[in-house]
Amino acid sequence: MLIKKISAKFSLVYFSIFIVIGINAPFFPLWLSSKGFTERYIAIILAASVLTKLLANPFFAGLGDKYGNRKIPMLYLSFISIIILFSLNIFNSLYLIAFMAITSWALFAPLMPLTESLTTTAIKKYNFDYGNTRLWGSVSFIIIAFFGGIIIEKYGLKYVPILMTIGALFLFLSIVIMPTIPS
Repeated sequence: MLIKKISAKFSLVYFSIFIVIGINAPFFPLWLSSKGFTERYIAIILAASVLTKLLANPFFAGLGDKYGNRKIPMLYLSFISIIILFSLNIFNSLYLIAFMAITSWALFAPLMPLTESLTTTAIKKYNFDYGNTRLWGSVSFIIIAFFGGIIIEKYGLKYVPILMTIGALFLFLSIVIMPTIPS
């Protein structure tokens, strides 16, 4: 029973991460376009966002290793991501939006490898099925991309950051209830 509860908590983390990714991947470039970015600058923003992973992922994983608890940086990263994603609809400056978009990805991207690391550590300790746990991320991506598309089509692209913010909020809450596994 304990193992199923722990597996379910990790499943919820994956589910929540992919709420954000399921909106970001198909709809964020469209939202950037609606804010006035050209295709070239959208490509630059997306490339810079991916490039930040090269620095952010090892940096935040290192913090988790330094303090022996990867859950701590995950809480901070997800909380700050909530604030940045929420504020994307507030500003109209293209430079500020570009900076915030890149920063939000630099903070959000490390959450996946940190989750993977914690999950594999927990599997060694509690012996649960990785595939069944990780499956919920894929399920979430499909569900949110489909229903997110319906919401965005009906209410407009302004809901892209709102839906990502909701996903980041769910992620923060799922990390709170996730067990602390020393790294």
